[in-house]
Amino acid sequence: MTVLQRLFEPIKLGTLELSNRIIMPAITTRYELDDEAQWRAFYAVRARGGVGLIIVGALQSIYPSRRQQHPMTASLNSDWQIPRLEKVTEAIHEGGAKAAAQLATYDFWAKSGEGTTPEDIGPSEVEIPRDGLHPRYMTADFLPKVRALAVDEIHLIQAQVICAAERARQAGFDAIEVQIVGGNLVNRFINPFTNRRTDEYGGSIENRVRFACEIVDGIKNKLGKSFPVICRLCGDDMLPWGEGTEYWKQVAVLLEKAGADAITILPGWHETRAARTQMCVPHDRFVHLAAGFKEAVGIPVAAGNNITDPVLAESIIASGKADMVTMGRPLLADPELPVKAKSGRLDEIRTCTRCCYCYECLPRGVLLQCSVNPLLGCESKTVIKPAHGKKKVVVIGGGPAGMQVAVTAAGRGHRVVLFERSVRPGGQLHYAARPPYKDEWLGFLKYLTSQMATLGVQVRTGYDAGADDVVKERPDAVIVATGAVPLVPGIPGAKGGNVVGALEILDGSRKAGNRVVVVGGGSVGLETAEFLAVTGRKVTVLEALPVVGEDVGEHNRWLLIDRLIEAGVKLEPLSPVVEIIERGAWTGINGQRTIFFEADTVVIATGMKPRNSLAQQLEGKVPLLKVVGDCVKPRKVKDAVEEGFLAGMAV
Repeated sequence: MTVLQRLFEPIKLGTLELSNRIIMPAITTRYELDDEAQWRAFYAVRARGGVGLIIVGALQSIYPSRRQQHPMTASLNSDWQIPRLEKVTEAIHEGGAKAAAQLATYDFWAKSGEGTTPEDIGPSEVEIPRDGLHPRYMTADFLPKVRALAVDEIHLIQAQVICAAERARQAGFDAIEVQIVGGNLVNRFINPFTNRRTDEYGGSIENRVRFACEIVDGIKNKLGKSFPVICRLCGDDMLPWGEGTEYWKQVAVLLEKAGADAITILPGWHETRAARTQMCVPHDRFVHLAAGFKEAVGIPVAAGNNITDPVLAESIIASGKADMVTMGRPLLADPELPVKAKSGRLDEIRTCTRCCYCYECLPRGVLLQCSVNPLLGCESKTVIKPAHGKKKVVVIGGGPAGMQVAVTAAGRGHRVVLFERSVRPGGQLHYAARPPYKDEWLGFLKYLTSQMATLGVQVRTGYDAGADDVVKERPDAVIVATGAVPLVPGIPGAKGGNVVGALEILDGSRKAGNRVVVVGGGSVGLETAEFLAVTGRKVTVLEALPVVGEDVGEHNRWLLIDRLIEAGVKLEPLSPVVEIIERGAWTGINGQRTIFFEADTVVIATGMKPRNSLAQQLEGKVPLLKVVGDCVKPRKVKDAVEEGFLAGMAV
């Protein structure tokens, strides 16, 4: 059994003692807008899971810090929010964790308070250059020119933040975290590019950090020197005109002198173009930032970003590079990660895949969800309880939907038999993990496989079960999760000898020549193109739609396209293929050939279609029949897992 000793040692932040070194950083969920019981349950479940400190945020500390903010947005800018947050801290404390409130100051502010329109504000009137920005921030709508704050307005904002800290204490929080990251207001005062003031809040680094230091000092004076204040710092702005680690180390020294009791880290501004959270980022990519702060200050420092493995967290702390670690997304995927890690049950941890589905929920107006944890977002409504009577459940198909059905049903006490026609379970997860930087899907597959073994699921691989085979099992319930098969388009020549499917390329059963045309510029087509490009093939992607990668999530699409372009892949939107011949593919309009693309191999990646014939054959032949996953409609892993979970709960 792996023993993680340092990770579970107590640590003090000022006078506040934490039971271990794992911190859950502030995560915006929007649950409070929809269901306050769910908001509290979200934190309660993670507190019971064994985390040492939960930071609740981002709690807006000035009014209003966002345009068109929802009236129920969690904040600390008014007294009426105190009772709501008090219930949250009670839930955290009852679960055994400590609670901190993150005070956020964005760059929108209404000086006169409620009923007035927020202005874009900052230390100086500076227009942000577009070079090096995330594609979302490339338009003027996102980065307007700001109005410079007057000194009296700076003092007013500081006073509002300090009042917010007092409300946090009244609500039962054990500590405060001051948000000095993301290119938000306090961060912009610290950056010399965005702060060009010549008064006491600009010029020298001491003056630029003064705004933040006076907030920290003001909170200490208001709440008492013993009340812990954490500062969340960038460590690296990750922008062409931003500041790096050496500069931020000086910032940390000044904040420690002002009274800061600990440091957490969130590198980069919101506008940063560089990858920070995706699978392509090494898990220890930002640990050096914590190590740099450790060289400069004597207060505890938490490493963060991409640390999903408690074994890695243990090694970081044991090596002295950090005193603590922050784990946000890992605790979304598995709120019991700390208690499982402490007891050595590492195989039982549902590891975060860093797919970034959670990041993509909020911009789409969807409450926080997770690809691999179907309980996220419904903790207050769904409790996994033992089944009333033990049933025999037959699952057909061992992809993510079928495996999730098996795990859920067996976990509730049912006897589960799973049929999988291939030699191993996993289904589309095996293909999803083959392209560059996608192998973390195998961690989820490992978890499901381990859980099926632990729960006694009988797995029969290499068995393409038919309707008669299923009926002979005399099941009480049958869940069909037979997945989907590649869709072969009706393009002339699509069945030629030089044509292969994308999945055949990914599983290695077919090889491609030197020159490759990929027909279809969705996620499978683009990832297959990258898979081929890194082996030296010359690849062109032909897509009928105006854009490529339309089904790729926002946090991954631009990075994937950047990598494809860097690898020399030619992306051709508005290029419908009308014919495939031995030497390549023709694109055209209304079926008429216009442009020819030479290729030794043509790869078809034009989507999937449900494989649902078995479900139709079983209608009326078994007591209970449910159909889940891609055999209903090809979609994402998240949909398959959710449907599998619900089916396992329903039997």
